[in-house]
Formats: sequence, structure tokens, C-alpha cells
Amino acid sequence: MEDSKKVLADLNKATDQILTAFQNLDNWGPSGQRSDQYNSDVVADQAATKSLLPAGYRILSEESE
Repeated sequence: MEDSKKVLADLNKATDQILTAFQNLDNWGPSGQRSDQYNSDVVADQAATKSLLPAGYRILSEESE
């Protein structure tokens, strides 16, 4: 039970980080890196990765290089 509370707290923190990153995002259009990728995809991936990697999670994401 305690593990699930930690996971939920970590995911909530990552979500907060993504929302904060979105507040500073001016260009929501295509990223220019791939035809099906938008700047919001890249920003969300970076924020989530920055939050979750130090917490010990491994991440598999189509947005990461």
C-alpha cells in the first residue's frame, strides 16, 4: 500500500511539473523534429523525465531521442 502511495505522489509531482512547463510554452505547433510531433509533446516529455528519472523510474518514450 505504501508503495502505491509513493508512486501516486511521484506521478502527481510529474503532472505538476508538466503543467508548469505548459504555462511557459508559447509555441504549441509542430516541433520540427518529426512530422507527427508537437512542441507540447517534447515539453511534456522533458518535464516528466526530469521529475521521474531521479525518483528511480525508467522511462520509455517515443518523444525522447
